[in-house]
Amino acid sequence: MTDNTINNDMTMGGATGTLLAGRYRVVRQLGQGGMGSVWLAEDTKLDGFKVAIKMLPSVLVNNKRAYAQVKAEALVSLKLSHPNIVTVRAFEEEGGSPFLVMDYIDGQTLDDYLAEKGKLTEEETVKLLKPVAAALDYAHAQGVVHRDVKPGNVMIRKDGTPFVLDFGIAREIQETMTRVTGKLSSGTLLYMSPEQLNGDIPKPAQDVYSFAAMAYECLKGEPPFSRGQVEWQILNGAPEPLPAGIAMGPRVMAGLAKKPEDRPPSCLAIMRGGWKPSDAGGAHAAKPKVEAGGTTSAPRAEAPKKVAPSPEAESPLMAQIRERWKLLALVGVSLLTVIALVSSRLTASSSSGRFASAGAVEAGDESKPEEKPTGID
Repeated sequence: MTDNTINNDMTMGGATGTLLAGRYRVVRQLGQGGMGSVWLAEDTKLDGFKVAIKMLPSVLVNNKRAYAQVKAEALVSLKLSHPNIVTVRAFEEEGGSPFLVMDYIDGQTLDDYLAEKGKLTEEETVKLLKPVAAALDYAHAQGVVHRDVKPGNVMIRKDGTPFVLDFGIAREIQETMTRVTGKLSSGTLLYMSPEQLNGDIPKPAQDVYSFAAMAYECLKGEPPFSRGQVEWQILNGAPEPLPAGIAMGPRVMAGLAKKPEDRPPSCLAIMRGGWKPSDAGGAHAAKPKVEAGGTTSAPRAEAPKKVAPSPEAESPLMAQIRERWKLLALVGVSLLTVIALVSSRLTASSSSGRFASAGAVEAGDESKPEEKPTGID
């Protein structure tokens, strides 16, 4: 390494010519932000192949847990291989300062592109974002959630090809810095989903929301919520409708649904036809839970509902006992009916006898004409 050293404020004083990790020669600075500085460098072991060096915040160096978490996230990104994902090639250190080595994309961010254009036509939006959607869906299939989908993390090469940056890394750095410093880091609030604001476990549906917010901005010229109490609006408000006549408009709006299950099942579903908002309902609920860092766990099984067994499900013995009880019940009812009938007839017969006897007595009591004694006049 040259005499130039890496400063703790994520910049490299007089960095031109600095050799990092004995391999990457610094050319110039590309950008500086709260989450790190980015530098153009040449890989001296690959004939000067151009790479981008991202120096991580110095606060991570002094916290072993934070360092380990960010490194784990970076290693997950190393496993992703897609034509529209910026390849992370290595996680290195120099003088105790960690940095990422990524492919260099000669172009500009979608954020800068929108600043110049204002907004895009539907055709331009589809052409630009469809590859991004495919990249995100690919990552989700690998068990990786980006967690920070936004125009600033989409690079557009000079030939128009888009690339997704920082899978999980930027968001992990932000959250780690919040834990370490106790101060809320400058997140990307305008594109965060409601469940992300609530601190829920990362899932693909969060990226679907953020992707829809980015598509919304391309079509309308501004994010869904950008004025006033943005946090409250994300959780409770409804964004203004997109201009009429945009075929993908209903799908984009569905992607901004408050509930994950009401959103399209993937980012590509927003881009192309074949899916409509009425198809929503549990699209994400049945899928495995995908967490940051590439870990995937199965959804928690619901407690089985108590259902009365059907006759077909009974054992032969139980069915035989049930049939015998039915027969006994039927015989019992029949006997009771016969007894009731006999009793009724006996009662009626007894009543008729009483009435007949009473009649005979009355007839026998009829007095005959009184006969006068003979000889008496």
